[in-house]
Amino acid sequence: MKKTILLLLLFIIISCSNNDELPEEGISAESIAFLHNDNFKNWKITHYYTNYEEKVLDEDLTKCMQDDVYTFFSDKKEGEVQFGENSCYKNYNDVAGESALASYEYSSENRKLDLYFGRGAYSTENKVQTAWSISTSCELMTQDKMIFSDKTDGSGIKIIFERID
Repeated sequence: MKKTILLLLLFIIISCSNNDELPEEGISAESIAFLHNDNFKNWKITHYYTNYEEKVLDEDLTKCMQDDVYTFFSDKKEGEVQFGENSCYKNYNDVAGESALASYEYSSENRKLDLYFGRGAYSTENKVQTAWSISTSCELMTQDKMIFSDKTDGSGIKIIFERID
């Protein structure tokens, strides 16, 4: 009886150690269609964390970006940004407008989706008053939600996008 149980346990351990059935890490090429819906797709930022591990939400950035619309296209790697009513630079003098960047790159070899993200403001003389940018990698990609992070250990910035219907 003990031999039968040992053989059964050995068989289960060997069966469970087959790596062929484990899903690959990263973002699949098929999942990239969630970004642009094979044409275009609109997204909004719902949360901008400066330290996700400790749940430190940048409330000012989140509030000013929540009403912006980010559109990603299948035929180009740069998104378009339509600004909402809430300016991220309302405390700066002489701001004539804002600018934003949201471009992406996918590596099928590494199964990695990177988002290059930035914002800035310019004055009436067309001089940059302030600007910042960040390089992030996708941690989650579904039809309705994307999460990008600047670090792999969960402690850094996380930008959470949700689909707009």
